[in-house]
Amino acid sequence: MKKFFIPFFSFIIIIVIIGFVIWFNIPNIVAHMLTKEFNVPVSVQNVTITKKHLKIDDLNIGTPKGSKTDSSFFSKKIDVSSSLSQVRSETLTIDSFTLTNNIIGVEFYNSSGSSNNWTTLMNTPSKSKKETKRKYLIKKLTRSEEHTSELQSHSFISYAVFCLKKKNKK
Repeated sequence: MKKFFIPFFSFIIIIVIIGFVIWFNIPNIVAHMLTKEFNVPVSVQNVTITKKHLKIDDLNIGTPKGSKTDSSFFSKKIDVSSSLSQVRSETLTIDSFTLTNNIIGVEFYNSSGSSNNWTTLMNTPSKSKKETKRKYLIKKLTRSEEHTSELQSHSFISYAVFCLKKKNKK
């Protein structure tokens, strides 16, 4: 009986330790997966997962190589509400998707605006191997701003225009 008990108990302890290591590294895992998908640096401060919620704090998506700006997208908080059965169904259904304190950075690479950091990001070939025909439904999409000023928005837009002018002078 002891021959069976010690290996079984050791196996259970190893599984629990691996579970803890993975659980506490979820932000790094998410950031790594997004970095591979978009081919730009991505950072995530915190990820909280419960039965009906996914919360992401301080998501920052960088810019393609050669860009002057540091960030293509930043969100202080992302809150996704959906049940496990809705996520696993044929049509992925999200009850609510809330983005708080967002900055979308657009850096133009030509005067017409047809070439910019977002066209580069979206045209980057996906690293995922399989194509999906899965449908998505977001019932409620909310964007909220807490404690941001008009000045911050105007400063960011001005910086994008400055980068465009600087590239055109070359």
